[in-house]
Amino acid sequence: MAEDAGSMRDEVVKGWMQSLADFDQATKEFNVDGVPLAIEGVVALADYVDSLVPTGDLQRFSGSLRALAKANRAYAITKQTENDFKNWGAAAHINDLRELSVRLLGMSGGETSA
Repeated sequence: MAEDAGSMRDEVVKGWMQSLADFDQATKEFNVDGVPLAIEGVVALADYVDSLVPTGDLQRFSGSLRALAKANRAYAITKQTENDFKNWGAAAHINDLRELSVRLLGMSGGETSA
């Protein structure tokens, strides 16, 4: 049973790190289809983390999620031109989330790529 829990954790962590990689990729290529990151999902995750009454890195993680959602909301109300995309500002929050995830999950640098 513990082995199943360990492999489930590994799959969840792998999925999260892949999501961060996908988020990062979305910040590199302008797409005329609109906001490239789901605001509601980011806010829902922050709400879940906040329900744990976080401190330290976990509190910073929640703050980074909320900052990313705020950047996404700000971008969503623009005309979403290429210039708006360049000023979006999501990449820094995604990098913070990646670094915090590595620390919180006790990962080594080589484990950060999905």
